[in-house]
Amino acid sequence: MCRETDEGAVPALEVCHSLRRSIPAGGCPATVHSVFDRAVNLVTPLGLVTLLPKCRPLYPFSVRIDTDIPFPALGLRPDMSAMLLPGEASAGMLHVDLTNALDTDLSVLERKELIVPPDLSDRLERLAGVIGEEGKPEGMAPLVFHLEEGSSADYAERFPHNHYTAFLLPRVRRLFDALHTGQIVEISAAAGAMAGCGPGLTPSSDDFLCGMMAAMLARGGARGRALRTMDITQRMGCAARVKTNVISGSFLIRSSQGLLSADVLDTVGQLFSNGPTQSLESAASRVITFGETSGTDILSGIYFGAKI
Repeated sequence: MCRETDEGAVPALEVCHSLRRSIPAGGCPATVHSVFDRAVNLVTPLGLVTLLPKCRPLYPFSVRIDTDIPFPALGLRPDMSAMLLPGEASAGMLHVDLTNALDTDLSVLERKELIVPPDLSDRLERLAGVIGEEGKPEGMAPLVFHLEEGSSADYAERFPHNHYTAFLLPRVRRLFDALHTGQIVEISAAAGAMAGCGPGLTPSSDDFLCGMMAAMLARGGARGRALRTMDITQRMGCAARVKTNVISGSFLIRSSQGLLSADVLDTVGQLFSNGPTQSLESAASRVITFGETSGTDILSGIYFGAKI
């Protein structure tokens, strides 16, 4: 189903606040980069902008529109001309009315209520439990159950090291060591060395880095060190972006700036709070459903990033 306004445009349900405020008054040209059943990516002077159906959570620099029709069925294809205006987005024959869309701020830096809770260790164990019960073992999740001494042994058998984690393990240790010692140049180099590895359109190591940076920024904000932390995450994101594909690179940059998908933002918000742990587990369960391994890899990154 695709609801249209009287003018024939599909209404937008929700738009990322950072995107809305970035669109110039005169608009900006765009080109369709890629078309999937549940996402259309546009290359713009603002970076990658994504159109999503109503069933998806809002992502940084994205618009959720009132349709559940697969985008290829709407006649969209790569290299089509597109346009972004303050009140409208268009690509091919698809016109999206942004006028009445809910404006949603996806910046973790604006979550002033974040705290480092006294039971953070317990909350991280709950997060590990969600990964162990619901996650996929093909990506980065084995690190949660094998990397640290004292890691939960309950799921170690189900999550043996795979060839990706075996390859990345020394690179992950290199990044963790650099972060703990504050070696800025080494942090960038280590993040770049990790990028672009693993299964999926957004490789597992990239999703892991996105989760790490989300949790690092949440913890930094909770401790009043958001800007200092973002200096580190932006170096990580820039170094990793050039080692992977355009779509994954866009997620890395947005995450490094503290712009997170709505479900990831909710998860780190529940992690760094005094709220019920059941709310954290529910939020994490929503994240873990994304992609084949992406949700699991993001949560694995959050698990480690929260400790930095």
